[in-house]
Amino acid sequence: MCPKIIELVFSILNALGSIGTFGAFLFLFLNDKLKVSQIDKLSSIIIALKEQNETTKEQLRQSILPVLFLNNTTFKPENNEFKFDLNNKGEMARINDIKLISGDITLYNISVPYDLEKDSSRFIFLKVKNTDDFNNCNYKIEVLYFDKMKNRYSIIIEGLGRNVKLIDEK
Repeated sequence: MCPKIIELVFSILNALGSIGTFGAFLFLFLNDKLKVSQIDKLSSIIIALKEQNETTKEQLRQSILPVLFLNNTTFKPENNEFKFDLNNKGEMARINDIKLISGDITLYNISVPYDLEKDSSRFIFLKVKNTDDFNNCNYKIEVLYFDKMKNRYSIIIEGLGRNVKLIDEK
């Protein structure tokens, strides 16, 4: 065969190879673009599912949440004692511990763990160490409790004499 024909055949094959290479790159580019689009769609679905999951978790937590509050402080000077009423208007709270953080009092008759049901109450009893100064008696008490799903909560009961307030630590 003539060298010119061989050269022509190689040139044609080379041109076809270049066109094939270009076609393959074009195919890969379009295919990658499709995959990127699919990945973006899947990512947005995953993000939406995570947001929905968080919303559902928060709704569940709110549906089982205990709501504790204080009511009715009573002082008995003859015994150096006072008590206040811890109430629950939310769902069941399992009181795990009641402990004195600071103050000139002692806690007694603690009886924990204790299930404080919805719309029920429980007394917390304290004894004043120095009865002469009851109205100036500062104290801080921590109540640790759990809900039905074992989520942990803490509230601080802070008082000066009969004036008691609850500080929510959720």
